[in-house]
Amino acid sequence: MVTFSVPLLLLFSRLHGEEKDFELASMPAPKRNDEKRSIAKLAKAGLIVGVAIMPGLLSGHSSNPALALTGAPGEGTCVQCHNGPALVGPTVIFPSTTYTPGGPAVSWTINSPGGLGGFELSVRPDPDTAQAGTLTAGDATSDVAIQAGIQYARHFARAASWVVNWTPPATNIGSLTVFVVAVDANGQVYATKYALTPVVAPPQGTITASPSALTFNYGGTALATQSIQVVSSGVSIAFTSSVTTVTGGTWLSVAPPGAGTPAGVTVTANPNGLAIGQYTGTVTVTAPTATNGPQTVGVTLNVTAVPPPATTLTASPSTLTFNYSGVLLATQSIQVGSSGTALAFTTAAVTASGGRLVDGRCNGRQYAGEYYGDGQSRRFGYGAVHGDRDCDRSDGQQ
Repeated sequence: MVTFSVPLLLLFSRLHGEEKDFELASMPAPKRNDEKRSIAKLAKAGLIVGVAIMPGLLSGHSSNPALALTGAPGEGTCVQCHNGPALVGPTVIFPSTTYTPGGPAVSWTINSPGGLGGFELSVRPDPDTAQAGTLTAGDATSDVAIQAGIQYARHFARAASWVVNWTPPATNIGSLTVFVVAVDANGQVYATKYALTPVVAPPQGTITASPSALTFNYGGTALATQSIQVVSSGVSIAFTSSVTTVTGGTWLSVAPPGAGTPAGVTVTANPNGLAIGQYTGTVTVTAPTATNGPQTVGVTLNVTAVPPPATTLTASPSTLTFNYSGVLLATQSIQVGSSGTALAFTTAAVTASGGRLVDGRCNGRQYAGEYYGDGQSRRFGYGAVHGDRDCDRSDGQQ
């Protein structure tokens, strides 16, 4: 490949002319004039040759070509500076036309379509224009640069082939397209694209849930929990468990909601609030990577005695604030209630700092609590009775 330029040709001509000046000085006049005319013709011919070859020299890139010329969506190719239209090529050698999400880096070899040439390559999700995976240079003749968030592998030096390393994306983002453009030693442009498809993990085996059915019989005594054993063939398989009921509402529950085989699933049937009768539901065990479908366990609840009502306990407000500044504090109350029938309950008090908070009764009077922190105790509120307390106070008051 020619590597000189017009300025270099002019410098060569000038140096050659200076050398000739020494020779011409010693020549007879007629011969000296003939030599000058010959030198002028040679210099003019050299300048014309240099100018003629300059477009081809200036239009090429011996290293690091312009970016975003891989033929990807919204991009051009190298035909703006080289010979077109683009032909089909170049050849890229892949270890596989599939990729493993989160897998290790792989090496690709890009072969020049002819002689010492150049290339540029990018990898995109299909049909998106974003970056897919990570590119790095695989040898001394290649390079990687970024423009608008897209990586481009390209030649750092003209060669017959280049090596590029590519690390797959961490997750499965679908089919990918490798766009590549190359220029051969004669300036001819080549463009093509290759498809990469993700490797789908094969199913891991089958799961089994046993027993296939559970029955709870409520006759007035609290029901014990029952278990379902979930196992798999081969390796451990992750699964989830869920419940549905045909009648009776939310009387059926399972724990844990998910695990890996082998594992047990605890099943609870709560008859509270239900009328006498029969209720049915289903426990479903699902493992997406198993070869077989979800496993179901039928659950039957027989209620032969009236169970307790479904009740809930409430307390409001959820917080109380007392501000003591030397004046006896006014009392505050907490209202305790329940849905359905009345419930027996107990109370207790805990402080994070500043003393001890207790609840109790003193001389027939109900106190929500007393504060002990400064050597004296001060009652500060009426409330529920937790038990008889000794209310002797260090300040002589009761």
